[in-house]
This record gives sequence, structure tokens and C-alpha cells, in this order.
Amino acid sequence: MGGKGVMQLLDTHKTGEQEKEPEICLLKTLQLEEENFWVDSSEWKRFANKQNIIYLENSEGDIWEYVGGVKKELIGQQLFSWSAAMRETEKVGRKIPTNDQFNLLKREDFGGKILYTGCHSLNDVCDFCNFGTYTYFWSSDVDGLTAWSCHLYSGCPTVLHDLNNQVHGFSVRCLV
Repeated sequence: MGGKGVMQLLDTHKTGEQEKEPEICLLKTLQLEEENFWVDSSEWKRFANKQNIIYLENSEGDIWEYVGGVKKELIGQQLFSWSAAMRETEKVGRKIPTNDQFNLLKREDFGGKILYTGCHSLNDVCDFCNFGTYTYFWSSDVDGLTAWSCHLYSGCPTVLHDLNNQVHGFSVRCLV
């Protein structure tokens, strides 16, 4: 089952001049889907890079899917630029957590088995980075040319947060 985190508590009620303890405390939970977001890739072009990774790329050049040259568990995993993540999730009425919502989550809130999908980076060093050790998720919060993301490192129990260039390819996990 997907993870849950506490989202917010309602504060105390005031009656007349006396402040009373809350009669009802509404607790909303934040829950992530169990799997990473995915879109149909049947019409995408196939590529191989200098890392010997075989991948599919959509016609806009902003979503990438592993199809070979990586561990079997990563085959079929997709990495989205920030704008592609927002565009594609909006098409199907899904919501990506804000950075504040990601801040409420613990590692166990991401579900049982975490796939360390790494990222797609448009730099001269390599196309795909850190797969097998890191997984990155876009938040819906943007700051200029960067957007907030959270990431998990295979050797660290903490959910980390960072600003990243919006052209990078990260996984997407939507709210339930």
C-alpha cells in the first residue's frame, strides 16, 4: 500500500471569550500512489547512448523510458522533465505533491520496494545518472528555471530535497 504522511491539523475553536480545546481535530493524510507515474510509449523512438543504455524518447524529447542496458527492475521506468510531468499528469487529472507535502513524508511512505531510477541529465558527462543508487521525484513547485524535487539515496534513511533544473528527467509519484 502507498505511504501516508500527516498533512495538517485544524486549530482550536474560540467560543465567546473563552478558548476551548478542539472538540474535533481533523487529520488529513497524504498518500502517494504505490507505483511511479507512467504514460503510453508505444509510438516513441528508440535510442542507444554512449553508456550502452537503450531507451525510448517521446516526440517532444522530454520523457525517457529505460528499455535495455540497465537492471531488469528498471526496464519500463520513465523519467520526465518537470514540464512533461506537469503536462502529462494534468491530462489524466492526477496531482504531483508540492514540496511542502513531500516534506511531510518519510522514506517508508514511498512504499515497500523503492526503485532507484536515477535521472536523465542533459549534460556532456552522461545521459542517465545515479540509477541503482538514487531516485528523484518532481514536486509541483517551481522556482524560476528550477523546480523542487525530493530524492532517496539507497544508503540514507532520510528523504532529501533540492532545487533542480527543470529539463532533467525524474520519476513522478502522484497523490492518491
